[in-house]
Amino acid sequence: MICCGGRYCSRSCVRNCSLVDRTRFLLAWSTPSPKLWTTKGPPFPDSYAIPSLSSSQGEFIYNSAREIGRNDSRRFSERLGLTDGLDRLSSGPVHFAHAGWALVDILDDSTPAMDDSYYLHYYHPNTFESEVLKQRGRTLQTCGCLFSAGYSAGWCSHAFNVEVHGREISCLSRGDTTCEFIMAPSEKLDGHEARMRGQKG
Repeated sequence: MICCGGRYCSRSCVRNCSLVDRTRFLLAWSTPSPKLWTTKGPPFPDSYAIPSLSSSQGEFIYNSAREIGRNDSRRFSERLGLTDGLDRLSSGPVHFAHAGWALVDILDDSTPAMDDSYYLHYYHPNTFESEVLKQRGRTLQTCGCLFSAGYSAGWCSHAFNVEVHGREISCLSRGDTTCEFIMAPSEKLDGHEARMRGQKG
């Protein structure tokens, strides 16, 4: 991006997004992987059914984002010489924010690990998906940040060498106070979500 002295573009350190003439831009660079078209994630729960998308369209967005995230994590780690899982995880929120996807707040009850005990609980306070819906005056009945959930899961799957999936459990796009996510191996997501909802209930 060519600098224009702030006349047309701005870089917000608070919101971590690039704006050009008040339009948000995302920075993406990912080499296509064969897995992009063959990887299948866990079945989406009914609560993830977005009226404007078929289930296959939603799964394509999520699974594509997951492979892009995995590939970006691999490239980022190789360039910085990162081999430790926690170091790779820590680099994720920095990249995610400065690329314009969203801020990342990892919560204290998270227990990332290199086995099936992996669990991550986090907020994305300003995803590009929820921002677009807000600008268009749209409110969903379901969570809508499929790309954000998938990208984070792909990044962390590579970082810890364990297959994990992300699920959004509250979303600004449906009127919640924040976009909140959990991440774990697919067979444990339902249990974690039930536990989280029980704590809130």
